[in-house]
Amino acid sequence: MTARNGGVAFTIIVVLVISMAFGYILTSGTSSNLVPPTNAVTKHVGNITMWADAGGWELKQGPAATSYDPSATSLINQIFYFNESTLVYINLTEADGAPHTFTIAYDGANTSSLYSSITTGIYQNPTKYESSNSYTIISISQLTQNVGHFVSKTYPFEKPGIYTYWCTVHPTSMYGLIIINGASS
Repeated sequence: MTARNGGVAFTIIVVLVISMAFGYILTSGTSSNLVPPTNAVTKHVGNITMWADAGGWELKQGPAATSYDPSATSLINQIFYFNESTLVYINLTEADGAPHTFTIAYDGANTSSLYSSITTGIYQNPTKYESSNSYTIISISQLTQNVGHFVSKTYPFEKPGIYTYWCTVHPTSMYGLIIINGASS
């Protein structure tokens, strides 16, 4: 009877750990310093439109951009440039049926030379930017695992500098940069 109770206790612990890990994935990265303010003043509007694929965020080019076509020309993990005070529409379409998030982090820098150190940092420590300076804009529950599912959210990029974006489920293959220029033009 004691062995059986030990097995039940072990099962409960495993279920709790898995539940906590899944809960972390669904809510990871939210912090007070990147939560979008309700009174954000934006002067510009921009768009990021990508397909969520575990092999990388895909920016499709040409006629195939309207429906997912793995053979279409695509750009992977792009760098996006916007002016400060830009309200960016983040438009994602599920491509592969795997769970995905769209999470950002702000490193406070104002130079694009950090790209190699950031990408190297992600490979060495995939959760490096999951800190108090990160925010999940689109969660797993919002971008369902149904191929073709589309979700659009906005985020006001008010401060100039470099933001890293990534999927918390696939951080070593789905990541890139959003560079916010301090110029007003």
